[in-house]
Amino acid sequence: MTAYNAKGSGKGVQSQATKYLYTSTINASWQTAAVYPDSDDVLSQDSTSKVWTITTDNGDHVSLTYDRLGRTTSTTDQRGVVREFTFDLAGRLATDTVTDLGSSGIVDSSVRRIGTTYDDLGRVRTVISFSDTSGTTAVNQVQYVYNGWANLAREYQEHGGAVDANTLHVDYT
Repeated sequence: MTAYNAKGSGKGVQSQATKYLYTSTINASWQTAAVYPDSDDVLSQDSTSKVWTITTDNGDHVSLTYDRLGRTTSTTDQRGVVREFTFDLAGRLATDTVTDLGSSGIVDSSVRRIGTTYDDLGRVRTVISFSDTSGTTAVNQVQYVYNGWANLAREYQEHGGAVDANTLHVDYT
């Protein structure tokens, strides 16, 4: 994809090309990297001019990996922040974990993992944030309760750890 940006001096146009790589060994239609116009990464083609690879990897791109069902299992951004995703048996997002904060020094480390659980009807039951990657120290939690019509009836919001008997809630009518 190419975007054109008029130069400030009004003399000419600057081409800003974003390059997308599709190099998955599972399915070549899945995007595996995005290299942005300001990147120092160098892309090269193979001898057939069909396959592009990042030959000088300065880390200035976004990388994605997938499982065999096509779900994104990890991302690495330009700052080196690595996020890993897991899924429950129904294929829904179960955890989003920041496994590496990168080297930029500008990433907030107060929440390293977010877990989501679902009820038997597939509705979100809880969303909980953890300060560690293993999911043992809760930072905050939201719990949803549904009525017989499958509408949200109550929402618990705990801002200091996991939901407990003293957690405040909001009722919906």
